[in-house]
Amino acid sequence: MNDDLISRSRALAIMRNQWTLHGAMNAVANMPSVDAVEVVRCKDCKHLQRDTIFGVSYCGGKRVTGDWYCADGERRADDGS
Repeated sequence: MNDDLISRSRALAIMRNQWTLHGAMNAVANMPSVDAVEVVRCKDCKHLQRDTIFGVSYCGGKRVTGDWYCADGERRADDGS
């Protein structure tokens, strides 16, 4: 099942104008979804390189923190690789 993202405030506004559960469900089902993609934070990215001596992390030659992200992020496998 594809779980599209929708605007919460818009969904609530639409549901306030519906008098039945069936009408509310149809209205929400027909709402346009938000154009969004899931980001991979640096701490979860397979490209992250950690320097254990100095305690810093790098990606593509740039120093990064774990909560950063970029367009090239790829989720690391569960085994840490």
